[in-house]
Amino acid sequence: MLDEFLRPLKDRVLLPLAMRLPFSPNTITLSAFFIGLCAVSASFLNFPYLAFVLWILNRIIDGLDGLVARHTHTQSDFGGFLDLICDFFVYATLPSATMVGVIGTTEALYVAIAYLISFSLNSTCLFLVSATLLKKEMAQGSPTSVPLPTGYMEGAETIFAFSLMLAVPTYAVYTLSFFTVCIYATIVQRCVWSYRHL
Repeated sequence: MLDEFLRPLKDRVLLPLAMRLPFSPNTITLSAFFIGLCAVSASFLNFPYLAFVLWILNRIIDGLDGLVARHTHTQSDFGGFLDLICDFFVYATLPSATMVGVIGTTEALYVAIAYLISFSLNSTCLFLVSATLLKKEMAQGSPTSVPLPTGYMEGAETIFAFSLMLAVPTYAVYTLSFFTVCIYATIVQRCVWSYRHL
């Protein structure tokens, strides 16, 4: 929901750093992924504040790969694919690791399962719509590797929810529960959007 407005701001803030980096976009993507895996591990081992710092670092570094690719004219379909796969792995595992490692209750396990189901459904919905958009050649001018319709829960909301979950672990079950409900609402929103536009 907020990505459309925050993406240009993120690009302006990170562009000076991106212009100075001597690394390839895929190297940056894999570096962000490694840090994301460290955040997942820290959360699973019940170090939520370390996980929080690593999560924020993951998001900052992940914001650089596309900028470097565009600045150096090295965009590639594989780079976009790699970025999405790495992001989605971290998105799927970090909340689950937090529910099991930090919270560790039966209630938290149920929330983790509900989240994973919502994440899987939303991902399927998102990419089916995206594939159909590509088929209909409506994707021209998209700022991302894969054109995606806007939704209630996008990247900015995910960053906020995961950050809150890690920064205030006492309420992590409630944070992830609310986020999961919002993802289900996003699934419904995208189904309605698909019905109207496809």
